[in-house]
Amino acid sequence: MKKYKHKITGKVFIETDFCNPEAPSEKYYKLDSVARNFYLEKEFIVGSNDYEEVKEEPNYLITSFTMKGIGAHRPINADGTYGYTFPFITLKEMLEEGHDIYSVKNSKGEEFTIGEVIGIFGVKFKIDKFEIIRNVIMVYFSDGNNCILEDIEKIKVKEAIYTTTDGVDIQECDNIKLHILIKEGFSFELKEYVYITSFSKEDVEVANRYLTFTSEENRDKYIKENQRKPIFVSADNVEFFESHLGGDYSLFSVLPKANWQENRYRLNDCIKFPKKEWLHFHTKESRQEYIDNNKPKFSLKEIESCYPSPTNSPLFTTFIANLKKLGK
Repeated sequence: MKKYKHKITGKVFIETDFCNPEAPSEKYYKLDSVARNFYLEKEFIVGSNDYEEVKEEPNYLITSFTMKGIGAHRPINADGTYGYTFPFITLKEMLEEGHDIYSVKNSKGEEFTIGEVIGIFGVKFKIDKFEIIRNVIMVYFSDGNNCILEDIEKIKVKEAIYTTTDGVDIQECDNIKLHILIKEGFSFELKEYVYITSFSKEDVEVANRYLTFTSEENRDKYIKENQRKPIFVSADNVEFFESHLGGDYSLFSVLPKANWQENRYRLNDCIKFPKKEWLHFHTKESRQEYIDNNKPKFSLKEIESCYPSPTNSPLFTTFIANLKKLGK
């Protein structure tokens, strides 16, 4: 609606959509300060030298657009046009071509962008769209609500007082669930999770003693990526790492397929020139225990002579039959 100001009195009148059936061509006006449904009076005739049209300047500034069909952003230039390179596009052209508003500044100079989370009376909303309606910027949110630009405010972000191992910033008074991990050298010890209400600076001192994660998935991923991996594992399940390569470390080996031949091999040789049929043990005792438990060395007669029960019992007969099956 157009506005007109009386040159002498300074009163501002606003054009209305009121229509007098007896004179449909006449326009009616009201004082700009009165209520919308106030009785309308015919105050003056447009064109009188006593009035001048009031040109209202918008109380916002569109700082960038998202180009329709392209998705690229076009920021505002110093001269009020938009784009990075020639030909630059005017505001009117941007709006007429249907490009989407990406960011705007309000009357305070605060800038808001699509996707930003803002506050309205302490409640958070995510901006989904901007639209100009009657020279006012309307803000639409992802949950379906909307309001005018001047009603939204920037959310003040508090400075983080602690950052977890998986990179999550924690602010003072936050409620947070932390999964604890203790690292000693290249090994890890799992601890139960803790739930902290109203996180404080005292909690920071305790948390700094551990590795902390906001989820079990992040904790387990960290362990997998940072746990030291062995370069060789002996037959008795002893792990060897790169640090063992520096010394002249030798293993106790045995070859079951060649009459249980025994030998000593250096760790470096076992890695560089692997002997697949050989078994390598960390200690001589471990090798001997394996040989005693796996090397065939007793005849059926020798085993029979050691059997404590009568040799004519059903249990003995079954026992000998099973031994014969193993020998085949």
